[in-house]
Amino acid sequence: MALDHATVTDDALARLIELGEGHPRATMLFAQQAHLASIEELRHTIDNAMVVQALDRALGAEHLRHEQQLERIRSSGRYGERMAIRVAAGAELYRDLRPQQAARTLAALRDSGIIDHGPRAGQWFVVDPLLRRYLLARPA
Repeated sequence: MALDHATVTDDALARLIELGEGHPRATMLFAQQAHLASIEELRHTIDNAMVVQALDRALGAEHLRHEQQLERIRSSGRYGERMAIRVAAGAELYRDLRPQQAARTLAALRDSGIIDHGPRAGQWFVVDPLLRRYLLARPA
């Protein structure tokens, strides 16, 4: 951004960081997409509207990657996709499943790097915030 003298408004920077949810790759992808939008619009200031637009652009750019991750999720077991969507939604994980089935699926998703433990016992989260958004758009 320094080469083309682009700047970011304070509210846009705060929104970029918020959308990235502490995930460096997601935050950089949002910043990259917002910067591309500023170049396309021949503007030197990245504002909040461009950051919101960057979210949609980033999700589009990541679609193939998310489809590949979904295949990896499905290969983690019979309930992999259902459990990944439940984790993404913060839904009840063990509903309609035997405890050992749910625990086995959670462990497989954790071992593949899709989810991780939250700060409290029994709490899980999807590691990549873009993947979480993708999963939330899928039917449970």
